[in-house]
Amino acid sequence: MVMKRTVLLGVLLSIMLIVSACSPMDKSSTTASMNDTVAYSNPVYSDTSGDNSKNTTDTTEATAEQEQPESIGEVEADKNAKVITDTKYYKVTRSGYMYYYWIYDENHQVVKADGPLNKEPHITMANDHLVCFTFSAGPQRATTWSYYYDTDKDVFSRNYDYVLAQYGDLVACGEWNNEQGYIVVVRNIFDKTNYYQEITTFKDPFSGPIEPITGAEFINAGTALSVTYQTGADYKEVTENFELPPATQ
Repeated sequence: MVMKRTVLLGVLLSIMLIVSACSPMDKSSTTASMNDTVAYSNPVYSDTSGDNSKNTTDTTEATAEQEQPESIGEVEADKNAKVITDTKYYKVTRSGYMYYYWIYDENHQVVKADGPLNKEPHITMANDHLVCFTFSAGPQRATTWSYYYDTDKDVFSRNYDYVLAQYGDLVACGEWNNEQGYIVVVRNIFDKTNYYQEITTFKDPFSGPIEPITGAEFINAGTALSVTYQTGADYKEVTENFELPPATQ
């Protein structure tokens, strides 16, 4: 009888030890460990350098970005937005880390507004009535695009990539042609039926396939185009002038 009681007590003690091992304290500890693992594996900003001192800065920047205004109208009404440029025909502001812009007609009425942009747009007056908008997504010309707005005619142009030069109503752009490689297109900004020419032949071969044309300039009152490009294995820059035929009436 004594032996049976001893065995029974041993069984009860074993059950109590098993229950104790599965107590709520251990369960919450396990849950906390899982949560810590998830938070570590999915940070706001990945920091592969192992320097956790960057986490505070990254978190602050992320919070600031989340607090950006929801619409460009809110930015225009935001008294804390920093005005970068404000002219008769365009305005650029910065709110937080983002940029916004407005383009106006001759009556100072908004004809285009856009944002947020993660980089500051470059807006200039090509002449007294031609607004030129340029935005660069990278260091290369081919990653830069532009468009124009004529305030007199109240008309926008199409978007242009790889803009090399502009004069009056003419724009010169680098363009890739599947058969000829890079060429230069000279055309009327708003309507290519008014003027369109292609420069496809150069005296020296281009260096490599990536952006060999480094610049251009309209000369002789817009009747010729001076084109600079790279040639040879040493990427030597040469300049060649091309006469532009007059527009046909």
